[in-house]
Amino acid sequence: MWDRARNLSARPPVSFSDMGEEVGGRLRRLRAERGLTQRELAEPHYTAAYVSSVETGARTPSGDAVRHFAARLGVDTGELLGVTSPRDDVRLDLDIAAAAADFLAGTGSAPKMRRLARQAEKIGRDRQAGLAWLWLARFAEGHARARPVAAAEA
Repeated sequence: MWDRARNLSARPPVSFSDMGEEVGGRLRRLRAERGLTQRELAEPHYTAAYVSSVETGARTPSGDAVRHFAARLGVDTGELLGVTSPRDDVRLDLDIAAAAADFLAGTGSAPKMRRLARQAEKIGRDRQAGLAWLWLARFAEGHARARPVAAAEA
């Protein structure tokens, strides 16, 4: 983790316009891979012109727009923003699977699984967060079960 933090701090600062261009390129690539037009990606909340301006880097999308586009494209917001990688997804999946195996073996740690669920939420990995919360619910008793189930549903 410290190596990763060191690597991040060594990078030059990214301006909002640079971020917009990067998001725009990823948006264009993902849209094309899925065979969507700009209008299909935009509707019902945005216009094709807005999508075009984001794709060219002329505009940086709002948080709501990023969430809308990510949902329409079937990706996490982190992937669209470029803040996480497929490697991060795999590592998180493996960590959740290992924690689940510990639960099944009777050596599970609720704080560890809770930490993984919150980590997944923080980086916009809703599926993985939901799975972690459901593992917590599976091994919770009584009223304590309702809270992780509600978190998983969210």
